[in-house]
Amino acid sequence: MAKPGERGDPGREGPDWDVWRGAGFLPGAAAGGVGLFFCETGKIAERERRLFLSWLDAGEEERRRRFLDERDAVLFAVAHGLTRYVLSLWRIGEGRPGWEVAPGDWRFAVDAAGRPAALLPAGMEKTAGTPIFSLSHTRGAVALAVAAAGKLGVDVERSRRPTEAALLAERFFAPEELADLAGCRGEKDSRKRFILYWTLKEAYLKALGVGMIKSLSSFAMSPGRDGADLLYDMDGAEGEWLFRHYHPPGGFTLSLAVGGSAFPDEPRIVRLAHRPGRGWSCW
Repeated sequence: MAKPGERGDPGREGPDWDVWRGAGFLPGAAAGGVGLFFCETGKIAERERRLFLSWLDAGEEERRRRFLDERDAVLFAVAHGLTRYVLSLWRIGEGRPGWEVAPGDWRFAVDAAGRPAALLPAGMEKTAGTPIFSLSHTRGAVALAVAAAGKLGVDVERSRRPTEAALLAERFFAPEELADLAGCRGEKDSRKRFILYWTLKEAYLKALGVGMIKSLSSFAMSPGRDGADLLYDMDGAEGEWLFRHYHPPGGFTLSLAVGGSAFPDEPRIVRLAHRPGRGWSCW
């Protein structure tokens, strides 16, 4: 971590993560970047869990307590705590010293499509620089994407998640995607390819802000080695799009969709991984 008074110093207690190592600084609105964060919830230390819990507001805490499975409750707390922490670090990444907004002070609203939005604390509403974000979690992992503006969506799933892939594909995928799946060698490759398509399509829907209101078969993706192309969208999606997919350690598939009239050629990635005995750092 940066020393007190230096750029990036959080100024208050936070998780034992050095998100600047290897990255130089946290990508922020000043750099016009897109930050992509990933962590495995099973490797979160008890200290970090307590911090995340302390940052949740009353509404989040009530929702957390409703989970019957403790693993789901932990996943919820980590996802929402990580979001609050990264949003605060993002403000620091814009060149502001210390916590301008502490993790526990962020407020959130939900739009008509169910998409969350970050709100500054009361009295700071007119302050520029509130980022947009997209959050996704599955059993065992959390993914978070943050940007200054534009359209943003992220989705993470287990690469080998048990699912009726063939039936779901027949119901939800476009003809071009079905043809690609049909060319896979064996069930294992077909399932991995299905999860890749699924995360790309989910990330795109999140970025559009329409959720499952939009039919998954109304548009077609064409995944490449690292990214993907949008073959078509029958509803006529506007603007340019950038798609990327990743396969983080632990057996997960992570996809990112970035849309807007202007965005960097490549997202600026900050990936968090756990090193036994050394806390969290970039990888």
